[in-house]
Amino acid sequence: MDQPADSAPPSPPSEAFPSATQISPLGGILSYLVPGLGQIVQGRVAKGVLFFVCVYVLFFYGVYLGAAEVKIKDRVERTYKVTSNIYLPRGESRPNEGAFSALLNNLYNRPQFLGQFWVGMAAWPAIAQYISLDRAMEDRLESEIDRNYDEAANEGLDTPEGQAKLMKAKELEQERRHPLFGEMMREPSYKAINAVHNGSDKRLELAWVFTVIAGVLNIMVIYDAFAGPAFPSPSDEPKKGGTPCPN
Repeated sequence: MDQPADSAPPSPPSEAFPSATQISPLGGILSYLVPGLGQIVQGRVAKGVLFFVCVYVLFFYGVYLGAAEVKIKDRVERTYKVTSNIYLPRGESRPNEGAFSALLNNLYNRPQFLGQFWVGMAAWPAIAQYISLDRAMEDRLESEIDRNYDEAANEGLDTPEGQAKLMKAKELEQERRHPLFGEMMREPSYKAINAVHNGSDKRLELAWVFTVIAGVLNIMVIYDAFAGPAFPSPSDEPKKGGTPCPN
């Protein structure tokens, strides 16, 4: 049986998929740097702002929950601080171990950072801290700080010698700070981690979950910006029928 003459022919299957011209690597890069920025540059401002708010609220709320400080008074009152749950630990270097192998081992010890990394520039201070941290120097400073605190307690805090040792310990603590980011996203010492976990509640264990969810969510934001809008705007569609002939 013949088909009716007025039935429209089916469109080619290729028209159902977005064209290659919609792919935007720059949009994906921008949304990695700042969540939603790629969508905003593409003109999808409302969607970009929504992504920006959702990702950053999750991320920085997790950062807020993951920061804690406790004071422990034994022989000398000491302050132990964890500034963030976003950090990449640097373990001891093994003989003949390359930088890439060491990075893989450190990521194995802190897999949360694999998700946190995708938040973009907000997680870069952790990378800067990882690059600048010297494990041998860090261990030496930690030993010097403990020794000065112990000697201050032995000398007596009300004596000039004890005060000098206490000031020396605090000066050494300042030397550990990054010149630009300070203690922001710096790997805390084992003593600080133990003290904070023993002196606070379980929110520190929950905090990194928010930051990892934010990073994984931004992977989808990056893909959305890279793939471009699902449907082109009417102004971008080719006009059909051509121009009318003048009378």
